[in-house]
Amino acid sequence: MLVMAHLFGRHPCRHADQEWIERVVKRSPSVVFLPDLPQEAGEVLRNHNQETLQVFRTYVSTYIEQHIQDEDRRLPLSRMEFSGSDSTAKLPETLGMLPPNKICSSFIGLSGHDDSFDSIADLCHSTRGGVFLEESVIPHVALWPDETDLPLNAYLYDFYQHGNVRALAEANGIRRGDVWFLLNDFSLILATIITSLSNFMKLSPESDVGLIDVMGSGDAFEDRKDDVDVDADGGAEQDGDGTGKPAWQGDDGRGLLKVLKAFQTLKAEFDETFKKMWA
Repeated sequence: MLVMAHLFGRHPCRHADQEWIERVVKRSPSVVFLPDLPQEAGEVLRNHNQETLQVFRTYVSTYIEQHIQDEDRRLPLSRMEFSGSDSTAKLPETLGMLPPNKICSSFIGLSGHDDSFDSIADLCHSTRGGVFLEESVIPHVALWPDETDLPLNAYLYDFYQHGNVRALAEANGIRRGDVWFLLNDFSLILATIITSLSNFMKLSPESDVGLIDVMGSGDAFEDRKDDVDVDADGGAEQDGDGTGKPAWQGDDGRGLLKVLKAFQTLKAEFDETFKKMWA
């Protein structure tokens, strides 16, 4: 539940003074500020974000090489262009010269920034004119405190723990009129994940996952073994560990079955608390 609360229904907490924390948060059953991800999950997401950053940095660099030949001379706010008249001016020998930026805006470069970026937000906000890069459409999850200044609101995690709608309104700051819709959205997300995993494993909706787990994966996964991607040369496509099989096939699908079972359990527990709110 903690991992899911980091991935879906993300609402950053507003800045809060210590007096409000002492008076409201510490007296509430809600923790309000979402705890950190489990270490392993955090490492996976950070590695994913770094890989995504490198992919989009390369994309921007290639786009600039192929489509943008003019210099970065447009001011970022007024959009006015400027240019120098004396190209023969020389800097003092003691000052030295830095290599020109290719990706980073020339104006941001005046503060000492170069073409290395700490995060996807940094890349999107620092890219030179002529390149449109929207952070919201890049597949990444900004983690606090690495890539965002505000911790996430723990309203989903808190509701799962205590089911107290009043606490969500008073401590978590969720408007009462929004509570049902936010919780229902999360329940639908869990249902979508369960359906997707079931379809991927070719299980019917009425399949008893617990019974399959006891009996063994059997025929439920046999067809999936035949679906390993084949490259142009007819050989099995190699994955990260070089075995030629996806990670979920390493134990005949038992690990993926446990994931499905965990999501089914989580949805059942969350919906039980959710339906009590209707009453």
